[in-house]
Amino acid sequence: MNAAHITQFVIGVCGELPGRQALETAAEMARMFRARFSALMIEDPASGTLGYLPFAREYVPGRAAWQNIGVADVEARRASAQRRVRDAFATMAQLHGLNADVEVLSGNLQDELTGALHPGDIVALLAPAQASEWMTLPFSAFAEAAFQGPATALLLPSRIARRKGPVVALTNMEDKASLSLAARLAQVSGEMLIVMAAGVNDMAGGASTLSELIDFPLERLRIIDVDGANLRDIKQWLWDIEERMLVVGRELLTEPGLGELISLASARGIPVLIPGNPAARQED
Repeated sequence: MNAAHITQFVIGVCGELPGRQALETAAEMARMFRARFSALMIEDPASGTLGYLPFAREYVPGRAAWQNIGVADVEARRASAQRRVRDAFATMAQLHGLNADVEVLSGNLQDELTGALHPGDIVALLAPAQASEWMTLPFSAFAEAAFQGPATALLLPSRIARRKGPVVALTNMEDKASLSLAARLAQVSGEMLIVMAAGVNDMAGGASTLSELIDFPLERLRIIDVDGANLRDIKQWLWDIEERMLVVGRELLTEPGLGELISLASARGIPVLIPGNPAARQED
């Protein structure tokens, strides 16, 4: 993905509406990139069958009793949820001078999402409170499409800790996609860029070369040589930086690593971005 040519910022709504802080951060980033502000509301197709099951019931706390779930109840709740999402996105878009689009997807989510995401997109997923929750539907379907596809993926926590602070990139010095994306974020937000990479022997020379490569001011660039770029030690490296957001190179991401990133995003209250899958971009 060319970080300078992001055309759409997409938020996946996989159940509950994103918190106001998360939604506001997303709108702010869409404005930074001058990108279209969109929402994909992901509905679990299995939920539509509840109304047709004669034994389907739910507990109503106010009445301290159980009641049947009918087709009309399911449809009314779907319509209400969609209305809340549309209203929330329209309100936030208006505050930031953006146009908001909301699309509802259900059915075979994997196929539909694969066709809906493009290299010029940033796709935001609201990170679950617990890392284990990312396996639940429909979040897992959206996460898989986002992380396997050509778009840049963004884990967006509901609590945003800071709106100021450096942009940090954890990657290697040859990963131009991650470095360019991090530089673009630091540039449009007016922040410092900190690159954490392994095996950087010549700090001054490395910084000068990188500054030219990604077209970023040398005086706002800092390189930290870490002992092997990996996710295991990232909390230790970040402990006193107070970063605004984090960019992680895709080559560092493994399936267990995704759980670690979800925990990291939620614990530190920071957006975590992973550039698009190069193989998926080649197939487009």
